[in-house]
Amino acid sequence: MEIRRVIYSTNAIESLNVRCRRVERARGHFPNEQSAMKRLYLVVRSLDSKGME
Repeated sequence: MEIRRVIYSTNAIESLNVRCRRVERARGHFPNEQSAMKRLYLVVRSLDSKGME
């Protein structure tokens, strides 16, 4: 049971990382660190309403 919980949480983390990298690649570059953080915040916030698919 414990292993399944670890795998489930690891999959969620990997999914989040993939989505963040996708945003970074699509944008290419950011003018400053604050704009990058805002964009990543919006990605995480959108996942909060949709859930991890």
